[in-house]
Amino acid sequence: MDNTTNTIILIDNTFESKYSLEYKNIFDAKVKSLTAKLNLDSKNIQFDNNNISSLEYIEYIYKETENYENIIFIHSDMPLIDIEETEKLYNLHINNFAFYSYGENYPKGIVPSILRVGSFERIIPILKNKNITLSNSIIHESIFLEPNFFEIEILVSEYDLRYYRLDLTSINKSNNILISKLKDFNSYKEVSEAIISNNVSRVTLPAYIEIEICSTNNNKKRCIEAFYNKENIYVSKDDFSKIYDDISNFTDSCHLSIGKINEPLLNNDIFEILAKALSNKNITVYLETNAILLTKEYAQNIISLQHDHKNFNVIIHLDAIDKETYNKIYTNDHLDTILANLDYYLLRSSNQTYIQIIKQKDNFDRLKDFYAYFDKYKVKIVMQKYPTYRGIIENNKIGDLSPIVRLGCWHISRDMYIDEKYDSYICSYDIEKKMLLGNVAEKGLETVWNEAGKYYQQDTSKPMAFCENCDEWYLYNF
Repeated sequence: MDNTTNTIILIDNTFESKYSLEYKNIFDAKVKSLTAKLNLDSKNIQFDNNNISSLEYIEYIYKETENYENIIFIHSDMPLIDIEETEKLYNLHINNFAFYSYGENYPKGIVPSILRVGSFERIIPILKNKNITLSNSIIHESIFLEPNFFEIEILVSEYDLRYYRLDLTSINKSNNILISKLKDFNSYKEVSEAIISNNVSRVTLPAYIEIEICSTNNNKKRCIEAFYNKENIYVSKDDFSKIYDDISNFTDSCHLSIGKINEPLLNNDIFEILAKALSNKNITVYLETNAILLTKEYAQNIISLQHDHKNFNVIIHLDAIDKETYNKIYTNDHLDTILANLDYYLLRSSNQTYIQIIKQKDNFDRLKDFYAYFDKYKVKIVMQKYPTYRGIIENNKIGDLSPIVRLGCWHISRDMYIDEKYDSYICSYDIEKKMLLGNVAEKGLETVWNEAGKYYQQDTSKPMAFCENCDEWYLYNF
């Protein structure tokens, strides 16, 4: 194709990571092949993304490309970029005189975006008026904030891979593992077929780890009262530190929840444990509490941690704000204490805090009152479906949203649950503790996690007998 359209291929190394460098030869060869095939100019750019704003980033790109008509915008974290799919997108963009073109239903990292240089005249005013965090999707985000940006073309993937929630950019260790399994395929078609058939395992690293730091709860739920541990076990700060270092080294980055079923504020080492948990900024931490022990002193300490650590969030578990409903759900009457504690805490800190309510038959008629009560605090409310823990407790849920076709359990492939004895089970819904994967303190996190991967391979073809009555498989955290 003649270079009659005056297009440049812009290779952006700004968001390059150590993982991107592993595939530099593959990436460079693909860009060279694409440049030759389309007969286009190419240019490399790179910024220190810690010291440049979104506006400065876009203005520089505009200046560097102002003599061209279009930009094929490729990030160096795309080692699986497909040349044929990119050519399809390019032809669509040119033939339809588009301002912006992108791929739909592709995993991130397969096709680039293409932009008419004149579009910067619309994007720059947006960035002057809005504080948008700089990322490798800044152009896409900016364009979709402009309601009058109609000249957009979309190349729809032949294979709809949205369900699999794949990111094939080499920005972290988890993506890197999956890319390493796919890098030898010759085309996007082969990559897609391998993913859909599960010939290549989609399990990489745990994205969401739930860890208990004590064995009991001071606000027990009636539906699972029989399953609470009768022992009083507390994880020490030293033992937590060892497990945490294993998590940090193995995952590189993840979401870490402290307290899933039991109450973490019962552990006297809680603030030493939180300090350790927040030591790696690439790990996002969630403290899950019922707020009974969220006294003024504890609240002040937590607020201070939230101020100093943007990766620290608090989730308050509460399913009712009136006593009649509350006493149907919980065995102890702590409601007055909880609401008083929350009033003090939420008036001072609500940005990194969530109220989590489980929708169920017992509180369904009072949901409107629940939302109205917390409106004054401007706190986010997260509504969860009612878990039956694989059908072993009474079904108290409202409705059934389960998909007709089962495609494998997200919790097995993405989540890891560790109890107060450091035992890891197939998921946190194994409340009877039947499917032990191993003890992470004895075997190490990686060894135990690999056991879960074996079960996921089984589950994608046919649900295991253990999972037959579970309706949590289609839900995910991260």
